[in-house]
Amino acid sequence: MELLKIEWKKTKYRKYTHSIELMKFLLTPFVCFWAFGFPDKIGLVEVLSGFVAPAYIILSGYCILVEDREERLGKLKRAMLRSLVFFMLLFVIYFAMNLINPLSSQVLSIEMVKSKRMWFEFLVLNMWPLPIGSTIWFIQSLLYAYVVLWIFDKIHVLKIYKVLLFLLLVFMLISGEFAGLVGFNFLGYAFIPGGWLTRALPYLLIGMLLREMKEKMKKLQAWKYIVAFFIGGGLVVGELILLAKMGRLIYQGHMIGYGMMAVAICGLAIVWEGMKRNQLSIHGESFAKRIYAVHNPVYYFLLVFVMSQVPQNLGMFMSFGGIIVYLVSLLICVVISLVKMMLPRHGYDGNDVVL
Repeated sequence: MELLKIEWKKTKYRKYTHSIELMKFLLTPFVCFWAFGFPDKIGLVEVLSGFVAPAYIILSGYCILVEDREERLGKLKRAMLRSLVFFMLLFVIYFAMNLINPLSSQVLSIEMVKSKRMWFEFLVLNMWPLPIGSTIWFIQSLLYAYVVLWIFDKIHVLKIYKVLLFLLLVFMLISGEFAGLVGFNFLGYAFIPGGWLTRALPYLLIGMLLREMKEKMKKLQAWKYIVAFFIGGGLVVGELILLAKMGRLIYQGHMIGYGMMAVAICGLAIVWEGMKRNQLSIHGESFAKRIYAVHNPVYYFLLVFVMSQVPQNLGMFMSFGGIIVYLVSLLICVVISLVKMMLPRHGYDGNDVVL
């Protein structure tokens, strides 16, 4: 019961996090580009947008895994509860959408429920077994990682988090991008997809490391992080070409270049900490969560509409899907925000960040 005893305080806006909130909002287009594509001929923007998940996780680790242990444990408990609520919300929405999905006859059957492989994929690998809702892995893996980190902190394992981080990064690479090189095989899996063990945990700990190095990072000019971001993008392309030529390209979720791009984004947000606050920098995280929650259902409903009403435009929708879904999701986010502003807020001071 101790885990659920969380003190919810409505305080003044959290100091020094407004640049992180703004960055989370600015990254939202890449979520849609990564999931639904971008209209460039070679698909470069879609591929490079893979940095967005590591970036969000690093930013979360930077905010939550603070130096003070008691404060850190409190933040982890709040993050666990928020992630659990968000995960259950998405789970219900996506499960309901699959029941009424006219594009596929695949629904959760008795055979699937009995399958040990399905439960292993869902609980360990964070793989969603149904056609709609593949993006749920992100919240699911964060939820698991927060629980693990809270336990580690309770038993004082986080004292050696750098050793843990090194081991996790090595496992992430040999079980992901470089799995083909080392002949990785686990229960018939030639690689392990991104999840709580191979993405959320290591990138959250990178966020913790960056917070420890915060003062050093603030001394670097913003342009250096921007240059590092583009160098990371070039590294992603180089990794893809090299592995493809070697015939070892089997997965691309954990590219070293993605990590470099994500670290550069976090460094840029740290440098921006002295910026003037605005509505986007105050409520950026809330906007980002709402866009993440609706972008998958928005794509599904738009796809069904186009296929049934204007099938001749299906090709254009598939090309511009990422942009269209982002704009519609952003519009929905704005409408939700306007509705919330009109509702009675019972002591809400206008500075809390809420889901």
